[in-house]
Amino acid sequence: MSSTRSSDAAIAIDELAAARAELARLQDCERELLEELGSVRAAVRVQRGKIDDLFKQRRLPAPITRLPLTVLSDIIYRVILDTHPESDAHRCTKRQLASVSRLWRDAILGFPDLWTTIAIDPSWSISLVMAHVDRSGECPLDIIISNWSSYSDSFNDLIGVAVTCGYRWRTLVIQQIGGKAAVQQLVKSIWKMRFPSLECVKIFGVQTSDNPPFLTSRYAPTLKHLTLCDQDRIDELQVNSNLEVGHFHLSGRNFGSQPLSPLLSCQQLRKLVLSGSSGLRDQWPEPRSITFPALASLTLNLADPHPALAAMVAPNLSYLRCSRARSWAPVFGDFPDVFTNVRHLHLIDAKDGNAPFESSEADVRATSLPFSNRILLLTVGYTSNT
Repeated sequence: MSSTRSSDAAIAIDELAAARAELARLQDCERELLEELGSVRAAVRVQRGKIDDLFKQRRLPAPITRLPLTVLSDIIYRVILDTHPESDAHRCTKRQLASVSRLWRDAILGFPDLWTTIAIDPSWSISLVMAHVDRSGECPLDIIISNWSSYSDSFNDLIGVAVTCGYRWRTLVIQQIGGKAAVQQLVKSIWKMRFPSLECVKIFGVQTSDNPPFLTSRYAPTLKHLTLCDQDRIDELQVNSNLEVGHFHLSGRNFGSQPLSPLLSCQQLRKLVLSGSSGLRDQWPEPRSITFPALASLTLNLADPHPALAAMVAPNLSYLRCSRARSWAPVFGDFPDVFTNVRHLHLIDAKDGNAPFESSEADVRATSLPFSNRILLLTVGYTSNT
């Protein structure tokens, strides 16, 4: 019995010794790890100090300055595009951004696409127009003529610089021009100029009833997009036969005997928008007398769209947006036979106090019934006459 007790005591002593040895080993590891952690923390503090010193000494550039020049130029370009009006964006915003740093200044001065918009505007100087002409290299130019309310010799000075590179004009926008005859004639001084690269023209408030030659194939052979707003008449207008997009806003009561005649030769026309006055019914061409084989999108925001709609045949039309005079049904009487490929019909209803919504809704349902097998999307919008 005594020998057994002695054996158990010896085992307990050995286990205790082993446990103490393991504890000692773990304590040594803890001490080493704490010492290592202290060393690492000290090294982190030293490294942070070095980084701070390097930034203070400007040995490392700021992150924005490490962007490739092309990326920085593209960012600046997008900022300028989002600034309105455009004349201020290219006159003021570029100057403000160029003052940020030498790098930004170099990015702006060395990026031709930032200099392709030129405003013939009273707020612009000749030197600014010349700078845009020079720094744009040989890139296509977008010209904006605007904000002329009275006659000024400075217009001739500015336009004189811009037309020296007329062969590079890509877009021409004429807007916010005063109604005085002298001012209108001032702008029309470019009517007979040739623009071999011109693709898009937008004219607001300047009458083109004198048939400006620069809209024809001879003077602007690449013209594809034409917008004419607030026009009294367009029946005698001659336009490029390669026109693909046309937007015409008619403001007069009597806008000529054949308002669609300028488009007869435009067999590549893909999108057409007619808005404003409807004129007189006998002014429009005979029903189904005009064919637009390539027309895919047609918008008629007219007081009475029926005469214009009846005159056209568009076998490839897929989108039709149309306002109504009184009831939809007469407007679309021949719809299934003439526009066989329309898939999206967008009806615009001018609400008034004499036509309750319920009757308009019923009219829409009745109108869509004849061609319901063809239409994939029917949308209805409501505008107020008040």
